[in-house]
Amino acid sequence: YLITNPLTGTSCHTALDGEVPGRFAAAASGVFYHVEDGDSLVLKHLAYDGMASLLPFTAIPRDGLFYPAYAVSADGQRVAWSHGSVATTGADGRNEIRSELFVANVDGSGMDAPLLGLDTQTFAGRAVVPVRFSADNRTLFYTFQPVYGGGPWNSFTGRYDNLYALPLDGGAVELNQIEAIFDCADYGLLLCLGDFVEDNGEVTTLAYVDANNALVIRNGTGENLNIIALNADYVGFPTFGPGGELVFYGAEFGPDPLRSVTGTIYRVAPPTAAHETLASAEGLLMPQAWLGTMHIVAGYSSEPDSRGTAIVGLDGTLEVLDSDPNGGFIAVLPLP
Repeated sequence: YLITNPLTGTSCHTALDGEVPGRFAAAASGVFYHVEDGDSLVLKHLAYDGMASLLPFTAIPRDGLFYPAYAVSADGQRVAWSHGSVATTGADGRNEIRSELFVANVDGSGMDAPLLGLDTQTFAGRAVVPVRFSADNRTLFYTFQPVYGGGPWNSFTGRYDNLYALPLDGGAVELNQIEAIFDCADYGLLLCLGDFVEDNGEVTTLAYVDANNALVIRNGTGENLNIIALNADYVGFPTFGPGGELVFYGAEFGPDPLRSVTGTIYRVAPPTAAHETLASAEGLLMPQAWLGTMHIVAGYSSEPDSRGTAIVGLDGTLEVLDSDPNGGFIAVLPLP
């Protein structure tokens, strides 16, 4: 793994023992990632001082495992994890598939098992996936994601298919007790929700792309704050910044949309404002994360079969990092 500061050029390689690339979470206390421990997959915490520790209470058996996911609170004090598993074949000859959600403090205390569970009879082809803790750690936002891959990147416009909130002081929840904050299915869409902003466990703003390829920004009560329609082949991946501003992606496709694309990163600040162009270039792909308050990490394709990373500044600068055909962006690490 390569850790780099793209603004200064400083970088170093490090060897981590995880074997599930891409499933990393960074918090104020360090980095969390999956490792193998016997026949199980377990979360490991690597603190910024180099001390490493397993979180044995997060162990999930690898046999029959699918869609393992987790989220870590910003202060690194709470973890949520979920997994799907294939149970013993039932009397009707079909395998039972069940997905469950757990939450605990990093020392293993405060664990209820599980807080939420679903099976193929209630949510066919779905897995419950933790998304984000609220800033006060009292609410967990989660989604029911499709368990299949979803196809190429241009077949969906967001990260999540729906969004729910789970208060963490009320114990386990039954499926008939939950109500969606947002569901792409209500609009005949799939994986259309890009991002959201919360305050004290309440969603205050969210952004998705509708069936007309328009970016929709709305408040927590469902009122539209802004609708931005582009004359573009593709619009997607709205991403809120630490200051509440929004960036999103638009693209024009060449003859082969999977191999030839001219992408643009737009900014909307505040969410009710008109959009402005930050950067546009052949090969520029969708935003992936914010790097501090002034830069965005975006994907970049220098060649048809090569994926890399670009850094887009709010001042309109675009810096392409060296691409690695065998690698990809994992996470932004906060400064310790």
